[in-house]
Amino acid sequence: MKPYQINLINAFVLLIIGLWGYLLPEAQRSFALIPVAFGVLFLGTTPLFKSGNRIIAYMVSSLTLLLMLALAGFLIEAMTVRKPGDVLRFGLMALSCIVATLVYLRAYFSRRVSS
Repeated sequence: MKPYQINLINAFVLLIIGLWGYLLPEAQRSFALIPVAFGVLFLGTTPLFKSGNRIIAYMVSSLTLLLMLALAGFLIEAMTVRKPGDVLRFGLMALSCIVATLVYLRAYFSRRVSS
């Protein structure tokens, strides 16, 4: 899978699951929109990512890694409080970011080796 494709998939996962969390009655409204904002940003940068803009690729990779770490923190908190719905949502978003980060790293290292 190419990095821009996983970026697009990750953006949709963040958008859909983030909006799902936002629409729940017990949701913390301000925090629920953070993954949605990242999803919109990633969705908007996909054409530049596809065209090979390395600055955008590094920016998206870095932001995905930071978001993954933040989601892992929220996931641990949800597991501690024992909220299965939050565990599912944060787990899916974190998994999507982990897969995206691994694809970005694989593409980066394959570019380095071939250069």
